Formats: sequence, structure tokens, C-alpha cells
Amino acid sequence: MQTLTDPTEPPVPSGEHATPSAARGWAARNRRLLSLLVLALLGGTGLALLGTASTAPERRAAPATDTADPLVFVRLARSESSIELGSNAPAARLQLLVGDDTPTLLRAPVRVEPTATGVVFSEVRGTGRLLLRPATGPEHVTEPVLLSSAAGWLTLNGSRVDTAIRIHLDTSDRTLDAVVVVPIDRYVAGVLTLELYPNWPADTYRAQAVAARSYGLHERERARAAERHYDVEGSTMDQAFAPGSARDEARNAAAATAGLVLADRGDLLRAYYSSCCGGRGAGATDTWPSGPGFEFNHAKPLEPYGLDDSCRDAPVARWTRTRTRDELSARIDAWATARHRDAKRLGTVRSIETKRVNVTGRPAEYLLTDGSGRTATMRAEDLRLALNYAAEGYPKITRDTRVRSGDLTARFSGRRVTINGRGFGHGVGLCQWGARAMAADGASWREILELYYPGAELRLAYTPDTPRR
Repeated sequence: MQTLTDPTEPPVPSGEHATPSAARGWAARNRRLLSLLVLALLGGTGLALLGTASTAPERRAAPATDTADPLVFVRLARSESSIELGSNAPAARLQLLVGDDTPTLLRAPVRVEPTATGVVFSEVRGTGRLLLRPATGPEHVTEPVLLSSAAGWLTLNGSRVDTAIRIHLDTSDRTLDAVVVVPIDRYVAGVLTLELYPNWPADTYRAQAVAARSYGLHERERARAAERHYDVEGSTMDQAFAPGSARDEARNAAAATAGLVLADRGDLLRAYYSSCCGGRGAGATDTWPSGPGFEFNHAKPLEPYGLDDSCRDAPVARWTRTRTRDELSARIDAWATARHRDAKRLGTVRSIETKRVNVTGRPAEYLLTDGSGRTATMRAEDLRLALNYAAEGYPKITRDTRVRSGDLTARFSGRRVTINGRGFGHGVGLCQWGARAMAADGASWREILELYYPGAELRLAYTPDTPRR
């Protein structure tokens, strides 16, 4: 999933899930972490979404049906050399509580930095300073660190955050993570705020809410099994998440579908989705790993759902990009070298041909050939990522130069390559632009889910705190 960098423009739904990686979080087992809980107290009322718990939550997978909204740990900042905490209120103070010691007050903004002996909190415009040392265990939660303010909200690196923050120190490389802790339906509303346009139909929002909740809880189960200190990334690596106020449409959709998830033969479905399928969907096993640890990608509802042209009027349904042969080859080489893939053997690429298509006719694999006749096979999604990969000496990829999907053809003419493509994103699961068109034509959110996740079951994963509206 992806959003625009310009906050004055509406978000661009793209559903760009990163490749699920078994390696993500395994290193966390051996990390020595310092965890600090930052609770935003707004308007002096003492309102805190998570209360003031000072011990780590029990890290176990949720049962089939919980009796309360599960909490989700969303990583907003990763491997940072420093983090800045602040507030939009000029008189805000950070109140740091360590054990039974007298609270330490630091004037916002406060810079948080790792050191060899712990984490330092320092006033940016003052002399206040506090050092917190890491615990001896692999993970430790201190007493809460509170933000007190006459009015306003907490900020993390300048961005509004309306809920709790935990800051983790990785002593192996002296970097910091920032993680917010939110109830699942607050998380779903934050995802929808960045995933869909404000004026889209309510049933599109509701279908998206069920898919986002299913994906989030599935990744949460994986995270708990791997003993990670976070459940999901707050970026397009998992689902883009707005930690500030969610839009009304998003909150309403989360409330209307509260507790509902998609399942396959009783197991939570990893309900992938993308902006626009271009009329022909992709399958999870053709797009991402499907070996040991990734058995969930074999779920039948994640197979290609067949031809559907509901998204034909989307502005991203068809597109054209150009590259020089040298730039195209350099980006593929950089991507392949970083991932130790066969394509790193190639010189300057002279052709990209479809090698295999799925049942809808969408390319699943490509054959790349260089000027010396060497070849390499790449999955369609990998090719998309490679064509957008950073390469030394070439400009940063922008919204206007990005290759939008792996459903493409490449025409080589001299030193120029013209890439014509369909859709935006990986194409697995729900097509957001298609769901919009279906809802506009009168389809219900249930009918939308039935089309894009054929055979999936709709079940209750937990009992909502408040009845669905």
C-alpha cells in the first residue's frame, strides 16, 4: 500500500504489500531491547488508549474468537539513529516515570538517542536530560512515559500520533524503533484512512475493512509466534497506517464490520489487496514465497479469481513508462545483487519476454536475456520491484516514473525501452478500484469479498466491545 507524500492530496490506493519474509523478526529473539511506553494525555483529561500497564503483554497467538478487541503493535519508525517526540501544544511536557523514582519532566520537543549504555532523552531547546539503561532480559517495559499538555496531541518525528508509543533500543546496532499500540479496529480505521479516497462508497470501505483486519490479524499471529516486539509495519511493507485521527468513513466501516475476518478452512486468511488488478488477478503462490513457513499463500481464495473488468475506468488501469536500456539493466542488477538472485549475472538486458501466464492470462514469470545471450527468469512481482529499485547514478523513482505492476510488456528499440502495463500493485486479492466500481453499481461489501476471495469464509474473530452498526 502506498500514499502520496503531499499531505494536501488524497491518498493513492495501491495495496503494495511487501513480500512476506520469514526472516523478519527472527533476529528479534536475540535482541536486547529497551521498551518505553509513551501515553498521550490529551486536554489534561488523562485519556490513554491503553491505560498505564507497565508489563509486556502476553505474546501468544489470539484464539479463534477473543472476547475483546485485540491490541496491535504497529511499528512506525524502524532502525532510527534518533527519534523526536513532541506536541503541537507549546507548553507540553514529557513526564518520564522510571520505577518508583520521582517523575522527570522534560520540555517538548525531546530528542531520543541510543548510546552504548542505554537511551538518552534530551530537551531540544533546553538542558533537561535523562538516561534510561536497558534491562538484562531480551525485552523489558519500563514504567510509563507520559506526555502532559494543556491541549493538543503527541508527535513522532513531526507527525501526529493519537495513541501510545513504545520506543525500543536494539543494542546490537544502537538503533531505535517506535511502535504504537492500538485496538484492532482503531488500527483498521487508520489503514482505511490511507488506503481509500474519502468519497468512495461505504460498501467499498466495509469490504476493505474486513480485508485489512484479516491481513493485520494474520500478521499479528506470525509476529507473536516469532516473538517480535511489533506485529505489523505501519508502512507499505504491510499496511500503511495513519497514527493520527482516522476519517469518519474509515471509523464507520471499521465499526460496521467489527470482529469480522476472512478465513480459509478455519484459518485466518492473509487477505492481500492492491489498488488495481488491470482486469486480471494474480495468485499468491505466483507472487510470493510458498514453501515452508509460507503455506498460507496456498489458500484457495488467494488463487487468481478470473477475469474482471470492474476496474477498467481506473486512472491506473493502463500506463506507459520508459527507461533506457542502461538504466533498466542497472536497476535490475542492483536489485538482484542485493537479493543474490540469478539476474545479477546479466549484462545489459536486450529483451524481456513473458515465460508463463496464469489462468487469467496475466504474466507470472518473465525471461530476461542480455546482449551475450545469458538468460534469467524472474517472477512478475520481482520484475516490478527490480525495475523500481534504486541504482547508483540514476534518479530516484517517483510517482510519475514508477512501474506500477508486474503485468507488462517491454519493447526494446535502440537504447530505449517502452514499458506498457496494466493495473497498480501486485494484483492478488481485492482490487480497490474494482471494489469501488462494484459498490457504485449496487454490490454489497459481502458480494465484493465473494468475488475477490472466492470460497473464503466470513467469521467472527473476536467479540467487539460495542455492537456493529
